[in-house]
Amino acid sequence: MTSSLSGVDAESEIQSGAHRPKVSIVIATWNRRQRLLDTLHHVCSEAEPIREVIVVDNASTDGTIEAVAAAFPQVRLLRLPWNSGHTGAANAGAAVAEGEYLVMIDDDSFPEEGAISSACELLDKDPLLGAVAGNVYTPSERRWDMTRFFDPLPKEPREVPWFVGCGVVIRKDLFTKLHGYNERLVFYWEEEDFSFRLWQSGHRIAFHPAARFVHLRSPENRSNARFMFLLTRNGLWFIRGAYRGWQAARFCFVLALLNGSVAVRSHKTKVLLAFLDGLRHGVLEPAVSQSSPAGGSNSHERIFTRHMERFFGLTSVPRKISARVRRNSRAATKTEKQLTSCLAGEEDTVI
Repeated sequence: MTSSLSGVDAESEIQSGAHRPKVSIVIATWNRRQRLLDTLHHVCSEAEPIREVIVVDNASTDGTIEAVAAAFPQVRLLRLPWNSGHTGAANAGAAVAEGEYLVMIDDDSFPEEGAISSACELLDKDPLLGAVAGNVYTPSERRWDMTRFFDPLPKEPREVPWFVGCGVVIRKDLFTKLHGYNERLVFYWEEEDFSFRLWQSGHRIAFHPAARFVHLRSPENRSNARFMFLLTRNGLWFIRGAYRGWQAARFCFVLALLNGSVAVRSHKTKVLLAFLDGLRHGVLEPAVSQSSPAGGSNSHERIFTRHMERFFGLTSVPRKISARVRRNSRAATKTEKQLTSCLAGEEDTVI
């Protein structure tokens, strides 16, 4: 989906080096000035490959732009005239990036020393590798995000279906070719949607345990109800656009079941109503369009679908039923716990 920001008359303050950077770090932000400054302190203090740092501000009103310009004059600042969400801001940053690789992080996440170099080395070796999913750690929850796919975490790079958007390295030319994130999604499920298109293009995604990122998961300007609405609506939009028939029906059913369970257990009326609203919008409104729905002819696409089945606790072949039920129950429970852990922070804040 082409970025709607391509024609925006945004203000950009650019300081470019003499050489094309190897990587461009893109950070989207909105009204989290101090958190962003802390992140930039980590990012700008490392001497990794030749890089540029791009901050895309979603029309903040808390002095973010002025603070960054004063403290980090080497950072490229892109000011947007409205809050375009994570997808719009990330696309805008990618559009002006000069690096061969894009490093996507949040304003409350940052790479540890050596993380970017290790990811770039992996990409340099394999032209069919479209992105490297970082090994993202959340200190407040003492949790590694990729335990959703591996437990314990592998010691060597392994294939994964999608990445966590707060710590990933993507080929810039591929991101552009695939039209970046779908801006209809605003927040949540944009990584899965982009990853699906990446797999369809014949590329792969690999998790690299050495590419370590820290995600502080700051609750400022985050709403539990908004989170639940977008997580439900966007998930249904993506599934309905990517799959057809029985495959779409079972993925949608399990997503609704998991999110509904989390909403009920939150004991918050706003969260439950947001889930129901997301369910309504996700079913009744047009799905996120894909270049072509999953049909099974693309081997890379089938790999993505198998990972989706594991993530949701489903299997495609009914063998050894009792063992499968136990295994699927554990997978679904793990996914539900991860969703529940995201419902943190003040409910009356607004994205």
